[in-house]
Amino acid sequence: MDESTITTIRNKYKGIRVFCDERSRRVWAAAKTESLGRGGISTVSYATDIGHRSIHKGIQELYRSR
Repeated sequence: MDESTITTIRNKYKGIRVFCDERSRRVWAAAKTESLGRGGISTVSYATDIGHRSIHKGIQELYRSR
């Protein structure tokens, strides 16, 4: 992903992270990765410092809720 995408994700995350608990951060990151497509997990992980494993767990939580 390009630097502007990373900066955008980072800024959005900084704006919401203080209002979120661990689960909601995971689910937000998972939803963001889905909107990015291929390479989304690595991009969101890099931009937010949320681990790949946490994002994968968030993806599982998203699918269970559907």
